[in-house]
Amino acid sequence: MNTLLQWDRWLQKSVNLDMISPINDKLMSLWSAEWPWFLIVLGFAIPIIRSRQWPRLWAIGWIGLTVGVSDMVSHYILKPWFGRIRPCRMEGLVRIVEGCSGYYSFPSNHAANAAVFATLWFLLFSRFQGSLAVLCAFVIGMSRVYLGVHYPTDILGGFIWGTFLALISYLIWQRLPLSRELAKA
Repeated sequence: MNTLLQWDRWLQKSVNLDMISPINDKLMSLWSAEWPWFLIVLGFAIPIIRSRQWPRLWAIGWIGLTVGVSDMVSHYILKPWFGRIRPCRMEGLVRIVEGCSGYYSFPSNHAANAAVFATLWFLLFSRFQGSLAVLCAFVIGMSRVYLGVHYPTDILGGFIWGTFLALISYLIWQRLPLSRELAKA
């Protein structure tokens, strides 16, 4: 356990302190915001909407529902249960780039939600776009550490939780009549 905590602190310092630059401050703040994800989702969804592929739109709704479940369970159940205090709430531990929202940090909602989206998009639609979403999820996770609001293990825990939930969601989706419609499309 000591080794994991040492690794966590070392990686926290490497990302949060050793990468300091005004450009990184802006880029990481941008990647950490929620609105770029809406643009990414919209970019992935526009071709589906234009071609009126209704089963695929239902699948996008399913992804959104799963992201919502991930977000609520992480925020209302997992974070209070684990009770890990955010690094930005620990005086002098990290450099805080733009404030410190919330009190608990494990698991990262940003990481969990990004993992749900990327995993389900990969499984339901396009392996290429899903791989791009995985890359975006990684950058989002790194941005949360850079901004000082999460430990690296919060991100790892979020990725694990989000991927697990996405796989459960995918198994449920496959049993729904809508999934057969998507397979025909």
